Amino acid sequence: MMFIQTLSARFTSRLRSEQVSARLGMWLGISFTLAFATGLFSHFTQHPPTWLLWPSRPVNLYRVTQGLHVIGGIATVPLLLAKLWTVYPKLWQWPPLRSAGHAAERLFALLLAAGAALRAWLIVAGMVTLATLPTVLALGRRADNPSILPHDYALNLLIVLAGTGLVAAVIRLAGRLAYRRSPEPSRERSQ
Repeated sequence: MMFIQTLSARFTSRLRSEQVSARLGMWLGISFTLAFATGLFSHFTQHPPTWLLWPSRPVNLYRVTQGLHVIGGIATVPLLLAKLWTVYPKLWQWPPLRSAGHAAERLFALLLAAGAALRAWLIVAGMVTLATLPTVLALGRRADNPSILPHDYALNLLIVLAGTGLVAAVIRLAGRLAYRRSPEPSRERSQ
């Protein structure tokens, strides 16, 4: 309990203000909405309902919407991390749940943070998979050289992906433990 009470004294930056948080939230909402709307557009373009006819012009419309979708999706990760950084002290307020609305707000914040962590890990896992996919699919295998792929690369890829997830979790846990062990701020600086 004492840790939670002294925690708010550590966060004195003006960048943790409600104004900065509101602006980041606005841009985060715009990027989520952009990614969601262009994702729906992409889905309905690829699998159109029978009653919906898409125009064939302009020719580059799909390319533009996919570019906006990627930009909106990538922009959500740093925006969400910055938003979480600005509101981090409020996550430690006591009592943790003051009302049903506050509980819903915290639940949505948890879902957004989990989504960002999953997206970051998926980006790393995707890059590893793309780099190793030719080997996993045995694209280099030749009948005259059976030793070119002597190992089970699919199993090794799964091990690497599980390892990257484990390393990400260990880094997160180590950061949390290091933060808890940091010395208390002196009274002169907090006043």
